[in-house]
Amino acid sequence: MKKEPMSKYLTKVMKKMCQIVGANFHKMDFKKPNWYWDYEWTEEQEQEFMDWMAKLMLSHKDARKEFMRFPSSNKKDIAKFILQFCMNFGWRSKAK
Repeated sequence: MKKEPMSKYLTKVMKKMCQIVGANFHKMDFKKPNWYWDYEWTEEQEQEFMDWMAKLMLSHKDARKEFMRFPSSNKKDIAKFILQFCMNFGWRSKAK
């Protein structure tokens, strides 16, 4: 089955999410319901991802346009967006 292409920055973000937890991006089925339950990450891994995504969005206007309904270069707005992104699409958190 051929995968539909993702947009430029969504591909970068999903590859980074997979890389952090050791998942194979090319074998992931992102169309599967609840695909984000397949892996878990620690608080440290999630924070690493959020820091990486913040740098990406702060330095690339096109990334903000791709992800945000109202693109903003304000650090607080970007941090809020990334937190919401992780709550909706991030991996499950590992139990302590």
